[in-house]
Amino acid sequence: MQTLVVGIDGGDEDILSSMNLDFLSRFFNQHGTEDTKEDLWNRGWGSILSGEHGRTTGGFYEKPKLDGSHDFEQSFGTDDYENNDEIIPLWERLNNKGLKVGFMNVRTTMPAPEVNGFFVSGAGGGFKPSGGVPEEACYPSSVHELLSESDYIWETRFMDSGVKEISNYIDLINETVIQRADAFLQLCNKYDPDFGFIAQTETVGIQNLAMAELQPINENDQDEYNEIQISLQNFYQNVDDTIKNIVKELSPENIIVVSDHGAAPYKHSINPDAFLQRIGLQPTVGNTEQQSRAVIRKVGEMAPRQIVNLVSSIYPSLRDKATRPNTNWDKTKAFGHRYVPGIYINDERFFGPISDTQSDELIDEIITKFNNSDEAERYNLEASRYRSVHAQSKQYNLLPDIWIDKPETMFFEGGGDFIEKNDNYRTLANQNLEKADRNMFTGKKGSKPLLSYDFDYDLGDTTQPYDLTHAYDVILDSIQTQ
Repeated sequence: MQTLVVGIDGGDEDILSSMNLDFLSRFFNQHGTEDTKEDLWNRGWGSILSGEHGRTTGGFYEKPKLDGSHDFEQSFGTDDYENNDEIIPLWERLNNKGLKVGFMNVRTTMPAPEVNGFFVSGAGGGFKPSGGVPEEACYPSSVHELLSESDYIWETRFMDSGVKEISNYIDLINETVIQRADAFLQLCNKYDPDFGFIAQTETVGIQNLAMAELQPINENDQDEYNEIQISLQNFYQNVDDTIKNIVKELSPENIIVVSDHGAAPYKHSINPDAFLQRIGLQPTVGNTEQQSRAVIRKVGEMAPRQIVNLVSSIYPSLRDKATRPNTNWDKTKAFGHRYVPGIYINDERFFGPISDTQSDELIDEIITKFNNSDEAERYNLEASRYRSVHAQSKQYNLLPDIWIDKPETMFFEGGGDFIEKNDNYRTLANQNLEKADRNMFTGKKGSKPLLSYDFDYDLGDTTQPYDLTHAYDVILDSIQTQ
């Protein structure tokens, strides 16, 4: 194998280095890591695979549907790469060089593209991992047969697993990463690719769930570790062992270790809608209408998902009422959305009341009031223009008009107060995981992804951190050096 890329979802250098791992710690010490930074709205895997930011690909964790509603979606996959004339996805670039490829579990690649070699798509991008690996995630079809015979676990996520006991969940993710590594080696032995890319994704899930346990290990501020922390250390050592074994078996000439983002504690949420309501730009509906919308929302919770989807397709307005029960869209001038670090003007994109001529003044008003708020000073928040700065972007209409910079420990939610403490941020030993209702429980994505490699590469200008589009160039350079 010429080049092996090891992806670690949410791989964070500080966390991985604190685990004293036999392979990865030695690799980082010997070869160093790049100064990289991601904005955390952009999908990091999408940048690694395309060499482009979401402003070109549309690869964002949440983005407006632009279908006449105020709905958002997470979907992003193979078609988005292949139907965009500004993108040549990594697998195509490598196949065009005459190289056989083997991809395993890299997200945002559903359905599996037809390649010279083999491809097993990862979950994500709107595809849930529950129910096992689907046929459309595998190319060629014989790959699906092989994985089915071995009871391959596509991916294990906390909420989808249904497991509510931390030790059982760690056992399950240990099994998942071992099984995935074994399947990757089987497929490499069968198809003999020149280039391999395997992503271990359970790291991000355990970090999001158990960051309160991981932080003391990361900061080395405990004399001894509890049972959960010891199990976490064993998990990371297990991931490291799978990587070490893959390298031993395949003997690649070049090795690249990369992640789609880093990791951070989740200590506060931020909800721009609450701020916009405070300054009178997002009025709520009257009591009668609010009660009727609450009924709709309650029925939506009780009805089978098929019925909810049918009602939503027939009556799109009901869907908006169910998801944002208090919003008067006819009078709303601006709004935020979960996962999006910014604010949208309710303009013609959303059939809203704000015209293009009114938008500029409104953006300035929001930025000024936001930056002068007590919360902005207290929590180090800063709003600035975004969409107009990227007016030449292919995905211009998906962009929020205003960007909000925030501390690493904050996450944009779609509800709650303007700034709200995450009461879940405490050790799991003091928690009832039966009540854990989200994957991002005590941890969240961090802005410093991992990029390390064992060959020479001309970095050029290093005065500013790179984003993950740089990883695409590094990967291609590893092939050109042969």
